[in-house]
Amino acid sequence: MISTTWFYAKKINGTKSLIMSLFFDNVILTLILAELMVIIGSGSNEVIMYYVTLEIISKLANNFWIQNLIIDVSTEIRIMYTNDQIIKYDTLRFDDRPRKTATGFYDIVEKASNAIFLIIYWGLPQITSLIGNLVAVLYTCSQKGLFTHLVIAFW
Repeated sequence: MISTTWFYAKKINGTKSLIMSLFFDNVILTLILAELMVIIGSGSNEVIMYYVTLEIISKLANNFWIQNLIIDVSTEIRIMYTNDQIIKYDTLRFDDRPRKTATGFYDIVEKASNAIFLIIYWGLPQITSLIGNLVAVLYTCSQKGLFTHLVIAFW
């Protein structure tokens, strides 16, 4: 299902900007915020304003731009996938068609297109967020000298 999603995602114009936006918001910005938290944890309160400002910018970008990109791209992929499957079904000879009726086939295609929609709508932001959080944890542990403790904890 992921390969099918990627096959259709490559055909959509907004996919690259969506991936870059998610990477910037969930990985780069998370790493910058982790650095600011290390500085704040060291006793420097002058950067709190920068931390709060970046958090607000991240929330605004996520709510007003990235979410719209996610919805647009995932909806386009869903429509494209559904149309392609209906065209494939219509071009089959009657003997080659599954024993399902057209309505039953459409129900199956609808469930599959929902799965593809959710991979982009829910899965892609969660995966980039997970990567960003892991990078931030590794960075923070290395800055605080806790990297060996982290390795021992996972051993």
